[in-house]
Amino acid sequence: MTGVLDTVKSLRRSAKSARDAAILDDDPSALEHARAQLQKAIDLLEPLIPRTKNAPLTEADKEHALRLYQCLGSLGGTWRDAAELETDAGKKRSHWDRSIACYDDGYKIESGTHEVYPDFKFCDSYNLLQRLVVRVLRVPRCRTDPDTDLGKGLNVPKELAEAERVINSQLEDPRKDDAWAMADLAMLLILRGQPREKAWQKFAESNRSNEAYETNHRAFTALVKSAERDKEPPDWLPAAQDTVAWLAERLQTLYGIEV
Repeated sequence: MTGVLDTVKSLRRSAKSARDAAILDDDPSALEHARAQLQKAIDLLEPLIPRTKNAPLTEADKEHALRLYQCLGSLGGTWRDAAELETDAGKKRSHWDRSIACYDDGYKIESGTHEVYPDFKFCDSYNLLQRLVVRVLRVPRCRTDPDTDLGKGLNVPKELAEAERVINSQLEDPRKDDAWAMADLAMLLILRGQPREKAWQKFAESNRSNEAYETNHRAFTALVKSAERDKEPPDWLPAAQDTVAWLAERLQTLYGIEV
């Protein structure tokens, strides 16, 4: 198990470096390398996971499944990055569609709803949230319109409300004081139309690691840039812009980091 996981971790690190370079240099070609690395990791992991619903599970099975849904989410992220860098409307929509498919696949494992794999009972919100974020970026009005065609098969308003319930439940016990869960909740609340102060209340109640601030500053900066390009900017854009400014101010005040 260790050999495979070490290789997967190395591939994910390489993919992350390529994604960072793509965004920094506005270079979509770097994303091709990131996707290739992540696909190698996925190809290594998939054969190692039981494909029977009631199969007995080992710790190795659970670890492989964990890494698989993380890699699928990261792959979805590369396609979202590609959409944000793309200027052609048709290609942008295609990239978002691929991103959605990856996040949906990762979510099925993360949530224990996969048609074939067992329920690994992971307590996470990575793909849960991102599969909705990309749908809102793809068609902003799906945030308030329950039309499943707009939401690529989902009633997005209903799913946003359910995601809020799930993350709040996770924060009550298994992920209590988890900065990443609080940040996921904040992004969800922003998309649901909450002001920045209310959305980030739980996160702001105590100082978090600079990594949590930096990661979310990058995420919201990308979200804002994508929304600003829309002909009709969404109503949540001002709260997202306020979030970018607030996170930057917190990084400077708390850690002396300028972004």
